[in-house]
Amino acid sequence: MIDLTEFISEKLHINADSKPKEADATTHKIGDILFGSGGYTMILPHFYQVISRTAKSYKVKELKQKIVSGGGFQGEVEPIRNEFKDDTIYKCVVSKYGNLKIDGHQVNLWDGKPKQYDHLD
Repeated sequence: MIDLTEFISEKLHINADSKPKEADATTHKIGDILFGSGGYTMILPHFYQVISRTAKSYKVKELKQKIVSGGGFQGEVEPIRNEFKDDTIYKCVVSKYGNLKIDGHQVNLWDGKPKQYDHLD
């Protein structure tokens, strides 16, 4: 009978001694905007702007948002570049698999499109 690790290694064509490629923080540059969303039943978008970086992390600040459609409890928002919500600086960590996380929440490079929000519970 074949060992599960050996079977997976054969199927994925990987060497059992190989390790995941170390991720780094050179993908994004200062000024880039990152997007993440939270909420259990609500949709709470968050935008962050990269203000500095090291080899393994970014420092970011949360941006203010403007409503571009809808209003009240539901609609779409965009970030306001260089207008920060407050002075809090967050550390955005790059995991060994290349994922970006701020306070345990995954974020990605913002695609430039308005993002939905929904404050109805």
